[in-house]
Amino acid sequence: MISPDIFDADERIVINSAAHGLATNEFTRKSFLDNLNFSINISEDQDILGLLNGLKSKVSNMGDLDWNELALLIPLFTPYGADSIDSADPGLPVDVL
Repeated sequence: MISPDIFDADERIVINSAAHGLATNEFTRKSFLDNLNFSINISEDQDILGLLNGLKSKVSNMGDLDWNELALLIPLFTPYGADSIDSADPGLPVDVL
């Protein structure tokens, strides 16, 4: 079983944003990876590129069963009020309520 703890707060925000408004069966690993690749190709910010490339690596290395289990957990928990990467408190542990 996949644990959402493999993703940090910023990665969880990206995943939640990408899945927002989609049914679970519409949020496929292929479509998510395609969107990540597009974002990587147009981004010039090194911090964002690092985030996206790390997330791409984690998702690419997941098995289908892990991806399907992860999709059922979305939205993933993020620190209270963290709806964008800029608003996440990097000092707050991700699993704190």
